[in-house]
Amino acid sequence: MGKDILKGRVTRYSIPFFDRGPELRYDTQDDLDRFFITLRTTRSWIVGSVALSVASVLSDPPGRSNMNVLSPYGQLQEWHHFLVGICGFVVVSESKCEGAYLNEGGKFFVFRHPDRQSLHVTITTSARPHILQLFFAAPNTIQQVAVGAHHIVMPFPVMTSNQEGVRGWRPTDGAHPAVVVEGHESYKVASPLPGAVVLHESTANWTRACGEACPAVDRWAHGLKGIGSCSWGGMDGVDAHVDANLRALGHSRLSFRTGAFCLNEYCVFSGKYKGS
Repeated sequence: MGKDILKGRVTRYSIPFFDRGPELRYDTQDDLDRFFITLRTTRSWIVGSVALSVASVLSDPPGRSNMNVLSPYGQLQEWHHFLVGICGFVVVSESKCEGAYLNEGGKFFVFRHPDRQSLHVTITTSARPHILQLFFAAPNTIQQVAVGAHHIVMPFPVMTSNQEGVRGWRPTDGAHPAVVVEGHESYKVASPLPGAVVLHESTANWTRACGEACPAVDRWAHGLKGIGSCSWGGMDGVDAHVDANLRALGHSRLSFRTGAFCLNEYCVFSGKYKGS
């Protein structure tokens, strides 16, 4: 996808949350620019359904009702100033992260605008001064896609762009949905309806090699090896910059995986591989 297409998708799926109506279109774009400036200055990422819709290569997914943002510890005040003080949102709920997000998540706050009751912006704060561990704590691979002020990041680029994912192996009982991916449906075959997500419990019943989804392979983020990342160009009113999270990811030796071992007989790492 070219930058113009990506920028159009970012705008399309972000602008409803700041829409002031056709007579105030300039103010709407101004709010959107300020949103991405805040995204840059707070070193935050858009995740969840909005990010997935931007990255999907399938037919255009429907509009989403929840915008998820992962933000480092200590940045909530700036988000509150932007959403409440400038855009007129109100806080409708505040909770601590639980379950799979307990160790990495601080709190998450849900904001809603009085004129757009059906739309929510959720700011999930990390318990740390960065968000990478929180990002990789997502209980499945489909939730590991992010849009920054200028970049898109996908640890599983092929699967994610095709709206297909695998559940993680860490326990998720009682996990709070700190990251909401709308339109989740589980299918036994990879033939989703437009906008749907294929979410596999594991790769055990696959009739193809796991490839990048193999749960037996540790993925080292050092040097961004195996990480899908690209620049979407950023909004016109937002200065270009080097994404702090992407740079930290490229210099880290953070390891992550989708499962404890592989059950797919077509996979060379499963011990059941029948190929030559």
